Amino acid sequence: MTDTASLREKLLQAAPTLCYQLSVKAERWTSPVVDTLNNKIPGHGFPKTFNDPVWGVITLYPWETIILDSPLLQRLRGVRQLGMAHHVYPGASHDRLEHSRGVVEASQRMMDALERNAMFRRRFGTDRDEQIPQLSEFDKVATRLAALLHDVGHTSFSHATENIVHDSLAAEFDRAIEIFREQFEGVTKVSPSELIAAIIILSEPMQRIFEHPRFEATDRPATLPLAISARILGSRSFLLAGYLSGIISGPIDADKLDYMARDCHHAGLPLGLDIERLINKLEVVTITPDNANNPELRARAERSGNKRIYEIGISLSGLGAYEQMIIGRVILYDRLYYHHKVRSAEAMVRQLVKLYEEERNKTFTLQELFNDVPDDTTLGILGGLIQTPDKKIDGRCAKLAEAIQIRNIYYRAFAFAPRFIAGLSKLSDEHRKDAVALLWVPVLSQLSTTEGCKIISGKIFEVAQLLKKEIDGLKVEDELYPEHILVDLPLNRVVVRGGDILTRTEDGQVGTPNLFFDPERWSQAYEHQKQCGFVFTPKKFVNLIAVASRIVFFETYGIVMDVNADRASKTSGKIKSHWFLEAAKFGICTTDCAETFKEEIPLLIQIRSSDLDDILPKTWRSGFPELTAELSEMFQEAMPAGFAPRVHKLISEIIGHMALLLDTIEKGGDFVNISSLPERLFQNEVRNLLRAQGCNVQEGTELGGGETDLIIDELLVIENKVLGETDNPFDVGEKFDWQARRYSISVLNKVAIVCAAYRPEKESSILPLNKRFSIRQVGSAENEFAVIRVVVPWGYSVPSKAKPPK
Repeated sequence: MTDTASLREKLLQAAPTLCYQLSVKAERWTSPVVDTLNNKIPGHGFPKTFNDPVWGVITLYPWETIILDSPLLQRLRGVRQLGMAHHVYPGASHDRLEHSRGVVEASQRMMDALERNAMFRRRFGTDRDEQIPQLSEFDKVATRLAALLHDVGHTSFSHATENIVHDSLAAEFDRAIEIFREQFEGVTKVSPSELIAAIIILSEPMQRIFEHPRFEATDRPATLPLAISARILGSRSFLLAGYLSGIISGPIDADKLDYMARDCHHAGLPLGLDIERLINKLEVVTITPDNANNPELRARAERSGNKRIYEIGISLSGLGAYEQMIIGRVILYDRLYYHHKVRSAEAMVRQLVKLYEEERNKTFTLQELFNDVPDDTTLGILGGLIQTPDKKIDGRCAKLAEAIQIRNIYYRAFAFAPRFIAGLSKLSDEHRKDAVALLWVPVLSQLSTTEGCKIISGKIFEVAQLLKKEIDGLKVEDELYPEHILVDLPLNRVVVRGGDILTRTEDGQVGTPNLFFDPERWSQAYEHQKQCGFVFTPKKFVNLIAVASRIVFFETYGIVMDVNADRASKTSGKIKSHWFLEAAKFGICTTDCAETFKEEIPLLIQIRSSDLDDILPKTWRSGFPELTAELSEMFQEAMPAGFAPRVHKLISEIIGHMALLLDTIEKGGDFVNISSLPERLFQNEVRNLLRAQGCNVQEGTELGGGETDLIIDELLVIENKVLGETDNPFDVGEKFDWQARRYSISVLNKVAIVCAAYRPEKESSILPLNKRFSIRQVGSAENEFAVIRVVVPWGYSVPSKAKPPK
């Protein structure tokens, strides 16, 4: 088992700058604590009580009070728990120090409930378990200290600046997380603030406090930093009673219980959470290889010495209170944490930090981000109201900071969400769902990152500058700057997954709770019905940025948002279609873009490289890394307008099936050394190989007065042809492309496949697997039709008889 010094050394090697800067901060924050301990009379001190609006009375032990009164904790008095939410909910001005005390009380009540339940389980019931470990005094001390210290990793404005902190030393953060995962059992996701808290707790200054002879918290002070860090990270390490592992960070933890109740109280949102019942219904769940409900738990039980492990769970009679918690969390995210004005204000703060860095031409260090002043003072520094030696503020930072201070929060100019995607109204529910998922992936992939949002906001700024110059209805006298455009997409962190908590059935089996509703579906419902991104801007630029955003989203992602998006951004009736036509005349957007906003047209989707990444066989992806990009480029040249959603999905899948077909034929050598290949034999081979992959292949379907060779899903025609000897199988048999086109007209499709077997003229005519595809346009550009040609060599010699071309 590792010790504090060796773990600290590993972290220092993996993240030297991060650890050094935090150690310097910890030294300054904790030096008054050392002075207090040096002057403390041994054995003196008495627990202190605090009145609290959520828990009534909170009691802290002398060693906890000593830490509470240090700069390490007192700096949290100026860090608002909800960042910028007080701009929307004036009462929500509570700080993280108040919350930290509350988490201590919540954790104590949870431990009391679990200890009581463990005692009942040892003495009562038909499934008594006398081996349930008791809570050691060390476990209790470490858990309470973890509760008190769990938020010391937060900077000004709380979660609003968390990504900025991470991005300042991203590589070191990632390496440090891996160290913790290696050293602490059960660690999964780690937020930047949790990581920072753990590193601070493991630092030498903190270790000196824990090991000070007058700290008097435990007789195992050397292990205390490890145990506290493990609790904050949700680990099972350094714990006698394993069921305490999730008490600070888990599906039902003291952190959630306090912040949900406290945030409701201060924001004035009465959600009716029954926290007292929820805590009292917590229980210790015994897991054995026989009753485990998943392989991971079963394996852990098998590895344990007595073939059993213990986890926190909830009794069947407590599921109602647990459901209330899940529902309450959804409502809090929807009405409070993800309120559009809160998101706008927090985006403005992040932009202010970045603008400050740009103006002084220097990024923030971690020591600067972890200042010792309240949020409002930090805002004053960033806005130039409070001057610092290395920075002279010009008007841009000052104006942005002033806008935040006087609550001149940016407005919504553009809303984007999966449910708002236009052009899909004529599709069936199933096909619409598939199309939405397909179109939303690139949006989510890019805009779920800070850098991605910055790129798109930059594009919107560039387009807006051109619109502002050329379009009469969009000319605004005030200067437009990049910081006036903020792109924000809140991620789905709303629902606690139901399977993360365990329950014990009446017959002694262990499983996930049978809830009245499925939390996973609630999560999906949130994404489909509630999740929404916005482009924010000052009120005077709303129309300008609304038009620019529409153009950028169309040109970048190929999507248009419907009238419901206009309602969500309150821009209904404000955007004129002729602005887009004028923009096209000036070359600001394409003609296709202008026509799209003139009237709603059916949505067509291009086949992108990413659509094919997981379709091709794994060996092909590694052997031919450029193939997906090449295929995507061929599709775009052949069908620049794209494909209908249903066809798009089918084509993406059939490319993978055809690749596997080519792979199978080549490895099997079925067509090597044969003197003739009847077309019927070739067609049977193609049909059988596709059916073996689960394709819905029909043969001899009557269409357009003739019979198709093969057709997939009654939509995609496959013509199978056997060619003679040729050096280039893509240059011969043009009539076959037209035959495939004729059949496809009958099923209203604009793409078909010609699978052609050819006899190589020479050794070099045997094409490598990745060169046996082509996609090309048939006919004129006005009447787009694409043929995918897949070629299969036949009648050539075995490899041992291969000869160089003459």
